[in-house]
Amino acid sequence: MKTTMQLSSRDVKNERIVYQIFLLVIAFIFIIASYIFVVPYTFVSETEFNVEPAKFFGALMFLAIGIYAYVMHQRHQMTFETKIFIIILLSFAIHLTYILYTPGDVRQHDTWSTNHDSHYDYALSFYLTGTFPDHNITIDTIYQFYHPPLNAIFQAGFMHFFEFFCPIESLTSSPENLYSACQILSCFYMLISSVFMVKIVLMSKLSHSSKLMASAFVALFPRLIQLSGQLNNDSLALALSILALYFFCRWYFVKKSYINIIMTALFIGLAMMSKMSAVVICFGIAIAFIIELVKSIQKKTNSLPLKHLIFQYVIFLLICAPLGLWFQFYTHYVYGLPWNFVFSRLNAALFTGTKDWVLANKPDSIDYYNSKNAGAIYENNAYNIFKRFIVPIDFSELFNSTYIFCSSWQDYCILSYALRSSIFGEFSYSAGGGIAAIAVLAIFLLWFLFIAYLIYQLIKRPKFGRDGTFSLYLTLGCILMYVYFQISMPYGCSMDFRYIVPIILPIGYLLGKANDMCSTGTINIFKRIYKPLLNATVFIFLASSFLFYFVTV
Repeated sequence: MKTTMQLSSRDVKNERIVYQIFLLVIAFIFIIASYIFVVPYTFVSETEFNVEPAKFFGALMFLAIGIYAYVMHQRHQMTFETKIFIIILLSFAIHLTYILYTPGDVRQHDTWSTNHDSHYDYALSFYLTGTFPDHNITIDTIYQFYHPPLNAIFQAGFMHFFEFFCPIESLTSSPENLYSACQILSCFYMLISSVFMVKIVLMSKLSHSSKLMASAFVALFPRLIQLSGQLNNDSLALALSILALYFFCRWYFVKKSYINIIMTALFIGLAMMSKMSAVVICFGIAIAFIIELVKSIQKKTNSLPLKHLIFQYVIFLLICAPLGLWFQFYTHYVYGLPWNFVFSRLNAALFTGTKDWVLANKPDSIDYYNSKNAGAIYENNAYNIFKRFIVPIDFSELFNSTYIFCSSWQDYCILSYALRSSIFGEFSYSAGGGIAAIAVLAIFLLWFLFIAYLIYQLIKRPKFGRDGTFSLYLTLGCILMYVYFQISMPYGCSMDFRYIVPIILPIGYLLGKANDMCSTGTINIFKRIYKPLLNATVFIFLASSFLFYFVTV
């Protein structure tokens, strides 16, 4: 009887996996069909784009979700699982709406270049020849070709597929149009990211209400909306990083099986094969690995025997390291690039560092930097550090010429920039300013509430748990990586939140943890004020940013 029950449980689990894969396939087909059906109606000319058909299609999706929610409520079937499903549907619908009203040349990063050395040209080389680019690959000429190739390879393959499959000539009439259709891939990557972040949240020991809050936070986070339409390698790197974290959490919290450690290594390696900054998740994972090693040495309960654990670590490195690092060897020995090369020939007007940094790192360029940079932030080291790293809010930046949006040419405060770019990226928008202001106020308040929770946790020391401490390590690793990036490459574009997007997962979880903390133990005045304020702020932030991306253009 026991064996039968085990087999039955395994069969149910396998059926659920097959069902979830089936739903993802259906979603991918729906994205393709929607793109083919809607986008041709949005073209007015090569320079004009009509967003109304896309917005109308999006409104129909939201109406369908609303009807579904109403019916489930009326039938008294609005279960916890149904609410989670609705959150994912809302996430999917806003991501899809965004790519339908946003052309492939709008709000992109390093995607198009007149020198034919951008992400588009990277994918185009694989599309046309099946090989790496053979131009602009020296240390003095390279632009985006130093990135690992996985994203470009996937896009080139999809361009061939879409060209063969799509019946609409206007969508396949040029390589540029075929490349723009790769927004379908980016949208699907964000669906994967949203679904698996929610699955990680559901794996935790949070209460149902806190799981709903954390799931909504990660699935509806506004920067994912923008990433769903961006064509560079950020979207793929994020999706693979989240898959890596999912399997790592299964290994760390559920079962230290070989399949979980292998899948973790595989997806970390593939994420780094998409973009090296995916390494941002490795700091928290490395700390967890060290903790498990210490527990194994001490022979703690539920720890693996030392030899088995070390064998798993060896397998992890044998899979992860070659996948993640082979392209570093390729670019060093084939292109002649230095180890860990990053394109740094950036416009000096983007510079946020000091004259001393230029003298130490780019002495030949000091005259050029002097002509482009002036003022205390450039001349004075102490003021530069204060302005960039210490000040939480610089009101002069909030009310500059870009209003509340980010400007990599004018902003210096990294916290303010990170929080605002987590909503808008480094772009300005022509509509939705009032809603955007509400979203900015909410994200600042949410950050201070997050810090307040961490301080309370430090002082009162309520139970934090293994999942809480791992989330803290993951958050800390992302922040350290971000700060290091500001020091090693002090430019406005380096401050963009896109380099640390995985941080939304541990922060979303910790906000759920804070919500649960307010319902346990002694209910003091801090908890009575904090809980409703936290819930209201999360709701206002998500609702305002969601609405912003529906009304904007």
